[in-house]
Amino acid sequence: MLRRYCAIIVIVLISIAFAGSGASASLEIRGEVQLAEDESELSWSTNNFPGFYYSIDQNAGNEMINLTLAYGRFSEPDGIVYTTSKHSKNFEYDDWGSYDVIGFLGEPYLAGYSGGENLIETQNIFRVLMDDDDERTITTDSPLELKEGYRLKIKSLDESLGTVTLELEKNGKVVDTRSIPGPKDDAGIDEKTYVYKKDIGNLTNYPIIRARIKNSFAGSSSLLATVDGVFQVSDTPTSLDIDHRYGALRVANTYSDTIVMDNKDNTISIEKKMDVNLMGDIHLKA
Repeated sequence: MLRRYCAIIVIVLISIAFAGSGASASLEIRGEVQLAEDESELSWSTNNFPGFYYSIDQNAGNEMINLTLAYGRFSEPDGIVYTTSKHSKNFEYDDWGSYDVIGFLGEPYLAGYSGGENLIETQNIFRVLMDDDDERTITTDSPLELKEGYRLKIKSLDESLGTVTLELEKNGKVVDTRSIPGPKDDAGIDEKTYVYKKDIGNLTNYPIIRARIKNSFAGSSSLLATVDGVFQVSDTPTSLDIDHRYGALRVANTYSDTIVMDNKDNTISIEKKMDVNLMGDIHLKA
């Protein structure tokens, strides 16, 4: 029997890198190249596509995409099916415990704090922007630079206790002022952590930024504080509403720990040198 159809298929994560001069360049992270013949089942996961989110510490990453090819077409509604599920991840600053993370569109997203609300069930998740335990020194004139226009500044210091009062700015506007106990205080770890909460999506007073203040003191010319843990999620929710589209795929269903997307109403035909935006920055090439 003669072969009727043959194609080389690969999925690619395309990201933009910025050089110091302000110039940009497109970088491609390729998955395993697969051969499609006539009717074929193709799949990529964290095992053969480094563009999917993978947590080294927890040895976990659950993103997967399955493609069913029938003579040159990925027919709707389930010729392309993407699934991902959440798992527990330790904060990089260990004393904070853990949170639920889910890989989505190749990036880590907050799916909920341990013991808190399951964000998947609220139809909104938030991209994790920062999670580290790097030690940084901030001063009166050198604030802690966060993502999405946020900056954490020192406003004042009570030298008797080392209590530091912090201001949080968003695009130059003060959005929060809060005092944190110093090292002489016997307060617990949570009380010595600066936490910023706001109404976001369909959530009220939800924590999106936390910074662990290790110590604070007055220098010869300015106030100083040491930060040794930072966690921040985006203040813009990512929708999981049914039928919400990301590239060629749409949200088909959500469960307590899983997101499913498919290509309903979007049959995709393979063409020579094709480049289709599947979802986010992930592309399908042939």
